[in-house]
Amino acid sequence: MKKCIYQYRFILLGLFTALLVWAADAVADTFIFSERNLQETLLHPELTELYLRLVFGLVIILFSIFVHRSVSQKDQHIMALMEYSEVLSQTDELILITDKQGLIKYANAAFYLTTGYAEHEIIGHTPAVLKSGEHDDQYYREFWHIISSGQSWKGRMVSRKKSGSLFPALMTVNPLFGEDGDIHSYIAIQRDMSEEESREQQLRQTERLHATGLLAGGIAHEFNNILAAMTNNLFLLQRRNDMNSAGMQILDSLERLTTRSAFLVKELLTFAGKERINTECINIVDLIDEMLPFLKASISKNIVLTTDHDDPLLHINIDRTMLKEVITNLVLNACDALEDAHREDPCIAISMYMVKPVKDKQAYVGIDVKDNGTGIAPELLDHIFEPFFTTKEVGEGSGLGLAMVHGCVEMHQGEITVASVPGESSCFSMHFPFSSGL
Repeated sequence: MKKCIYQYRFILLGLFTALLVWAADAVADTFIFSERNLQETLLHPELTELYLRLVFGLVIILFSIFVHRSVSQKDQHIMALMEYSEVLSQTDELILITDKQGLIKYANAAFYLTTGYAEHEIIGHTPAVLKSGEHDDQYYREFWHIISSGQSWKGRMVSRKKSGSLFPALMTVNPLFGEDGDIHSYIAIQRDMSEEESREQQLRQTERLHATGLLAGGIAHEFNNILAAMTNNLFLLQRRNDMNSAGMQILDSLERLTTRSAFLVKELLTFAGKERINTECINIVDLIDEMLPFLKASISKNIVLTTDHDDPLLHINIDRTMLKEVITNLVLNACDALEDAHREDPCIAISMYMVKPVKDKQAYVGIDVKDNGTGIAPELLDHIFEPFFTTKEVGEGSGLGLAMVHGCVEMHQGEITVASVPGESSCFSMHFPFSSGL
């Protein structure tokens, strides 16, 4: 729109030039080329009028060319500035321009979109509104010392949005110099690194869990062989007739311990992805409906357990027994969180839904287990799927429940994520590839 307006200016300039020539010709006829003035010249009146008209016309043409060039150059500068401004406003990077004192005088659209601030909340203020508290005063003093000395600064800086949430950014700040050689402005270009750092963190977590799984699988395999030998010997001892009642009680206690140990080994092997699985196509809606009486009997009576689904036919290929163990583990964990929270209305919700494919990719079936318990502290989220990691008291948990859940989900080409608001709620979300059920 603005470009069209500037193009019309050339048409207006042409009309103005024509009007100027007409006005000049009228003035010349009145004051220069009048009959009295021509009679007073020494040259022939007709020739004098011709020469004067040629000279006057040449002056008008030269003047018009000068004005046209001046306006054209000015318009080119204006058009260039408009294009630069359009580029700055459409780029994905966050751009800030401040004066020498650090007062913001320009911010592009990406900055407002990312930070959530409005223009009147930023223009005329300093970038201190973005301070996150992640950097100490010495960090900022060194930053200002570098750029105020005329050097560029590049590094990672964590800033705060209007909502209070933080975002990491890779930032470059350059001083802008005037014709006198002094700094008159600073320009800062920031690239939001939230997604990149999140992917890196997920990759490190995956690699750590994979390495831990290899170690746990190796230990579990060897320990399983030892348990098998112990179990066989216990079986033989229990069949002896010369064992008294005290001895039999000891053997029964040892049998319970070996059974418990065997269960832990099974969970370790599941986490490591080495447990044998028997997959079948099952409808998770029917399976969880079948489990519902058992689950309700396993939790406190004051906890409300609900289920919902958006489709009665949600089929996946999975080991039926493993999926039951996964759901049971998550529900019991939610129950523990609710008991610690002391809610007046404790509830656990199991939601089943279809995740429709995007751009012809694989469709998934989702299972969410959500509670309104204590939530999970942010610093613990990266460790909850690690084997033997637990926040419970000694003897209250093995720390293998969620590790087994994670291993089972990955064994079936699924993925599991957790979202938590400390003090309010937690939600474990599992996605498994959809099966047609045929």
